[in-house]
Amino acid sequence: MSFLNHFKSSMTQFTLFALSALLIFTLSCNNNNDDDFGFIVCSQLTSNALQTNIVSINEPMGNPTTLVAIQGHSAIDPVVTPDGNIMVFSANFEKPSPIGNDPPGGLLYRMDLADKKYTRITDDNWMSIYERSPAISPDGMMIAFVRSDKEIGPLEALDQLWMVKLDGSDKHPVFDDENSRNDYSPAFSPDGTKLTYLSDNGTNIVDVMVYDLKAGGDPVQLSNIISLKDSVYSPFFDESGQWIYFMLNSNLTYSLNRISVTGGEMEKVFDIPSVDMPNHDIIDVAAYIQFKPTKDFRHFICIGTVNDAYQVFTADNLSLPFSPEVTTDVSNDYLYPFWYRP
Repeated sequence: MSFLNHFKSSMTQFTLFALSALLIFTLSCNNNNDDDFGFIVCSQLTSNALQTNIVSINEPMGNPTTLVAIQGHSAIDPVVTPDGNIMVFSANFEKPSPIGNDPPGGLLYRMDLADKKYTRITDDNWMSIYERSPAISPDGMMIAFVRSDKEIGPLEALDQLWMVKLDGSDKHPVFDDENSRNDYSPAFSPDGTKLTYLSDNGTNIVDVMVYDLKAGGDPVQLSNIISLKDSVYSPFFDESGQWIYFMLNSNLTYSLNRISVTGGEMEKVFDIPSVDMPNHDIIDVAAYIQFKPTKDFRHFICIGTVNDAYQVFTADNLSLPFSPEVTTDVSNDYLYPFWYRP
């Protein structure tokens, strides 16, 4: 081969290599751009104890954009429809949070994220009803939420699971019985046919439950918590729909666990370290809380503690080594995170 032909061949290979490298670099950049990140909505604590705002974060460590802020009132539990257009949240715009053990009040609202206008979903009486913890079905049609009515509770308002369409129609309880139990923290399965939630079953011990919305029948208790020193939090499905993850607090020892939808022994995924937060008057609190999956059930968001403040973390898996990335600064505390990814 002549020098000229060798040079041409080398240049061709170099060009192909350069184009390949450029393509890989471009794909890498695209995997980390703002569109891929989507946005996070969460509640932002303020210096006013009676006020909590809802903000959005459109890029890691980006400045929060205020979506809902009403002087002296609180907005919490934001979730977003699968198309990313509508946010649903709980708010007590009619009155400030009361002092004492009375239900703080709060009804469900929906906001069009394009024009930032919100309307109330249900027509309940805010004097006695408290609606919160909305979860939106994968098809974006239904909302499962927790509804408390202090008029029916023997000593205090009972937490009951309800369903309502996004437009406020077809509002009904998930269960027709009137047992004295508290059901809360609902989450849909990836195919929308099941709900997982927590229930105390009329006792002081809370367990992980699953209910088949399609088949009906009785809900199934999955966990078997036997100690009053044990508490479970925030159940959610994995991508397969065959496992339900939840956080366990066993005598101030925290861990992330999972259990099969068919029952059996729960499995520890990893231990969660505890931290002290003197500015919040809290000691031995879990370093990570409020785990939730994105709509693809493959990426996750949680709250973590940084310099005595609650910050938002994102993660690409829930396996060891668990290395979530913080997406907010420490100028404010954040709670109730929801991560929308396109």
